Amino acid sequence: MSIAGALSFQGGVREEEVGASLARLAYTATASRQLLRGPGFVFGAVNGGCMHHGRGDTEGLFAVFDGPLFETQELRNRIGGVHAEANDAELAALAYRRWGDTFPDALDGEYAVIVWDSVRRCLLMSCDAMSRGVLHYGQANGDLLFSSEARGLVGWPGVDSSLDEITVARRFSLQQERGRTIYRGIRGVPGAATLLFRQGEAPQRVPYWFPLRRPLLQLREPEGYAEALRAAMVRAVSLRLPAEGLVASHLSSGFDSSGVTALAAQALAKQNRPLIAYTSAPVYAVDASNVVKNRFADEWPLAAKVAAMYQNVEHIRIATNGADWWDALDGLGDAFEAPQGFIRNARWYYAIHKHAQGRGVGTMLEGQAGNQTGSYTGQFGLYDLRKRGEWLALLRAMRVRRRRGEKLPRLITSAWMPRPKTLAYLRRMRGARATPSLYSNSMMRQDFYESTGLPALQESPVGSAAAMDHADGRSWRLHLLLQSELGMVNAGMRRAFDMRREDPTADRGLVELVLSIPDEAFVSNGIRRELYRIAFRHDLPTELLQERSRGLQSGDFLETFHEAVPLFLEELDRLEDTPAAVRILDLKRMRDALESWTEGANGDKNAMDRRFNYTVGGALSMGRFIRRMQV
Repeated sequence: MSIAGALSFQGGVREEEVGASLARLAYTATASRQLLRGPGFVFGAVNGGCMHHGRGDTEGLFAVFDGPLFETQELRNRIGGVHAEANDAELAALAYRRWGDTFPDALDGEYAVIVWDSVRRCLLMSCDAMSRGVLHYGQANGDLLFSSEARGLVGWPGVDSSLDEITVARRFSLQQERGRTIYRGIRGVPGAATLLFRQGEAPQRVPYWFPLRRPLLQLREPEGYAEALRAAMVRAVSLRLPAEGLVASHLSSGFDSSGVTALAAQALAKQNRPLIAYTSAPVYAVDASNVVKNRFADEWPLAAKVAAMYQNVEHIRIATNGADWWDALDGLGDAFEAPQGFIRNARWYYAIHKHAQGRGVGTMLEGQAGNQTGSYTGQFGLYDLRKRGEWLALLRAMRVRRRRGEKLPRLITSAWMPRPKTLAYLRRMRGARATPSLYSNSMMRQDFYESTGLPALQESPVGSAAAMDHADGRSWRLHLLLQSELGMVNAGMRRAFDMRREDPTADRGLVELVLSIPDEAFVSNGIRRELYRIAFRHDLPTELLQERSRGLQSGDFLETFHEAVPLFLEELDRLEDTPAAVRILDLKRMRDALESWTEGANGDKNAMDRRFNYTVGGALSMGRFIRRMQV
């Protein structure tokens, strides 16, 4: 599903430009396209998007809609008097007529929507609360333009689609600004709010989703929270299972993908339908605890125990080197319209989807948001107790966790959440290695780094959220959830592999529930993720639920990276002939790192993993993306 269009507050719009945008969005050359024309506007839909021309109760309203709506019968009942033939675009127009600018709050799904109110002379753009739908906009010659993916606006006369180097710098530092794309003149529409456009005025942002206003649940027994959590997960999975077609899932040894796979298998079994479960497994036998403490490399054995519980699950193993480096990085970069910042998982992730595409899979289930939803650890509970001044409760909670084996420095950090400057000072006092700056933790040229304003942030890339002042743990978690750009991942999956990517752990209803559960309930008896264990004790194998170590995806990353060093050096040669790469990247530092690879091969595996996964690997991915973008 994709939409595009243009609105002129002053005159006509060139229909051929909208047609060209739809052609860039179309998944196939034969994709059916629709156009909706009116005074001063042309809207279009392709790949199954839908439109509505105002009539009756929606007189003067014109809407285009991209993506699925959930539980539409409930929405119809709330609106009242909706005729049976009304499509999702008309439902959106009716919701706007009833609830005004905050109408998306009534729409549950993964969508992008445009409503043109010809009476108010106002255009409204919005995405679902969790930003799983995707929408972009730009301006050219006084016209307001929109497109599901940014590629629909690239090449539109008057739109500045040159490389936005500030965005490049922020991506390097993992400080991505919501709504900003790699193109100077194209912006993304963030979720949880409506953007209002009127002639001669700056866009007005109208928030519509306020999950933190929901009161905290207060139940007597942990079992009640567990039952609510599992019920919300069952609903989230069920909503995302198609009525027909082949379904697959990512299955690691983690709680979230395992829970999603188990619930999907149960639901599909009732319909006598299969589920394909994919697990990545290392090529080399390595000890992942040398890279990250308390980690193991091979997730296949535990994942296999999950698959074995359900007769309708076909379990498929994909090697960590299952795809060519450039096929994976180029394929994912083209699909998502952005380079991969961390490259360690790119090859098997791409290989899984290529294999699934070959099998005819139409829906792929994942569980990427689960760390802050279903399997949340309760990590902000101590912070909340400290912020509320509940000192005795804080001391008791810290004592319980100490008995469970947590280290005191970690507990203190969790309770105080110090800013990066304070953390750096404490590290120096302990004689620990200094936290790398944004510059040293990337491969940017120093003059480019300084010209972007990044030095003022004074943050470590992996700790950027720590500089923000949040009222409580719930606001931290919501911030982390909303910072993700998984809408573009969803769109990219449809484009690259002809399948829908679905993440039930990012379901709006699930998010609202877990944000209303007190942190103490997630850490029953001081045990992290204990609530999830209680909720899924009948769905997942005991061995997985009781495993205290965690799997490390691509645990053999350093070994597979080593094989590709000559390949990466060849790419550096090409980057030296790319002006933008020369201006942005410190190619000499990159070459020195690659050529001295063997000198550190037997050293600090954790430092090497971070350096070549993100610092060097991310720079190579960025450089190649820039080079191919400017060819």
